[in-house]
Parts: sequence; C-alpha cells; structure tokens
Amino acid sequence: MVGLMRFTTLRSRTDHTHTNRELVRLFRTQRAKRLTVRFREGSIPTLYLPDHAIWLAAHTLENRYRNAFGVGDPKGRSNIWPSVQLNLALEPGSSRPHARFLRDAKGAVWVGHCGTL
Repeated sequence: MVGLMRFTTLRSRTDHTHTNRELVRLFRTQRAKRLTVRFREGSIPTLYLPDHAIWLAAHTLENRYRNAFGVGDPKGRSNIWPSVQLNLALEPGSSRPHARFLRDAKGAVWVGHCGTL
C-alpha cells in the first residue's frame, strides 16, 4: 500500500526564485529556441521546444512569476494567448496565485494548483 505523499511549501524568496529558474532551465536543457513573442501586454522573451510544439514565456510581474505555456510555434503570430498559466508567488505570502511550488520529503519540487488551468 502506498502512503500519502507529504509536501511542504517553499519557505523563502530565495527558494521561490531558484525554483522558478529551474522551470526555465528545463526548457533550456532541451535546446529550446529563443524567440521574442508579442503578447497583449507587449513583447516577451519566449522559449520554444519544436519537438514538443510547446512554448514557455516566463517573466516576473510586480507580485508574481508568470509562466505562460502554449502549444504550436509562436513565431510570427501576433497577440498570442497562453493555453496554461502557472502564476507562482515571488515569495511566501506575496500574492494569492492558484499555483504553488511544493517540496516532497526527498527534496523534489512539484507544482500544486487549485482552480482552473
């Protein structure tokens, strides 16, 4: 019988920053193409994985990390909209996003989410 997994939230701004950078690193280690994509709020650096047809636009806003994901090649498209966003806190208690970074007993980081994607 498998027991329940236990998670803890990240405890500092440094942990949140490091973990959000790890999310971006996952795309970079897969040799993502670097693009600048035009969103409604302006042009944002974006990483695109052609083999998986998925992109990530990760940037910091005033009160959270915005990680916008979408499918298909975003190059040359105007005013694209993400399929999924993981708006993650800058630090514990800094905002009320629906997504949270969580750490399991072995130190692995997970993303928890409530609400809709």
